[in-house]
Amino acid sequence: MTANDEIIIEDIPKNTSKTIKRFISYIFLEKKKLLIIAFATVLSSLTLAAMPITMGMGIDRLIEAINTYDPNIGVLPTIIKSLGYPIMLMIITFSSSCLLAYLQQYLVASVGEHITLKLRKEISSKLNRLPLRYFDMHQPGEIMSRITNDLEKVATVLQVGLMQLISSSFTIIFSVIVMFRLSPQLFFIVLISLTLSLLATGYVSTIAQKAYGENMASLSALTSKVEEVFTGNRIIKTFNHQQATLLSLEELNQRQFIAQRKAQFADYTIYPVMRFLGQLGFIASALVGGLMALNGTLSIG
Repeated sequence: MTANDEIIIEDIPKNTSKTIKRFISYIFLEKKKLLIIAFATVLSSLTLAAMPITMGMGIDRLIEAINTYDPNIGVLPTIIKSLGYPIMLMIITFSSSCLLAYLQQYLVASVGEHITLKLRKEISSKLNRLPLRYFDMHQPGEIMSRITNDLEKVATVLQVGLMQLISSSFTIIFSVIVMFRLSPQLFFIVLISLTLSLLATGYVSTIAQKAYGENMASLSALTSKVEEVFTGNRIIKTFNHQQATLLSLEELNQRQFIAQRKAQFADYTIYPVMRFLGQLGFIASALVGGLMALNGTLSIG
């Protein structure tokens, strides 16, 4: 078995379903804050879904004002009369969205830090119970990496990924309802475009996932080695292992460089594909929407 295989197998939980359930139980310890986050997310998603409706209302009222313009009233009073209400609604919805987003981020950061602190305490208690054989079989740098870098990644996922998951889910649901109510024809065009984007993204993501898996494994190995060299510097010098240590670090560094380059290439491949397919869907919906507006079946706003 190679060193790479050992790293990959070491990072995979022995019982994935049990690990996920245990992690979810940690999240639900903060259920009160999660309920507030969910409520704020629902309101924030509603405000985001209401923004296009408000803009459409302003465009329709402006077109109506142009068609029924009275020179005796004047341009400025006509604009204020037609756009005053939509602009006020947009300011209210935008301000509400910003305040709700701040509340969400603040509470999610608190939840993430509390869960990370609980994990650190459990890991510390676990290390104190482990036999000496475990420390003989694992490098000190690897152990330090698991209780520092790995937990930082968990905190990042909780603070960023969890918020994006909740917010995106509600935003998609409300946006679908609003789009379908405004125009079912345009909704199905957008749905086809999104389906193609998801299929293409899923294919590219499988490639990116493998590249990022190797990148994380190589980064973990490099970090582990660096921490081990830093803590055992005197021992290395005492036994004259400087040259062998430098060679080992150079190999790990080169491996991480190649893995990072592949991961970045795969990552930057996803966004152009999504952008291209999204633009195709935008063009198709714009053409159909323009034809429907010319026929009078859909307002411009």
